[in-house]
Amino acid sequence: DAAKNAWGEQYKQALRTSADELNRQRIAQLRRLGSGHAAFRLFFRLVQAREVNEDHLNLIVQACRTSREQAGLVDSVREVVRPDSRVYSSMVVQLVLEGR
Repeated sequence: DAAKNAWGEQYKQALRTSADELNRQRIAQLRRLGSGHAAFRLFFRLVQAREVNEDHLNLIVQACRTSREQAGLVDSVREVVRPDSRVYSSMVVQLVLEGR
């Protein structure tokens, strides 16, 4: 019963978390996860929940290995989040690195 009460308190605390704080936590988690599959899973969960924003997109675009991956990713989420100048800058840098 103590474990259930502890879980209930954690749940209540999560509900009190502000949108800004959630955003900071999500950005920090994406940074910790780096370019691994877990980062992409988190990103696409945020997309499905329509909780993704330009900061998240920018981080995950940087985690892509190729410009084709970046372009495919941006195209796939364009209806949910609009790319900003940071996203396009990352894509240009990747194209230059690829010699395109």
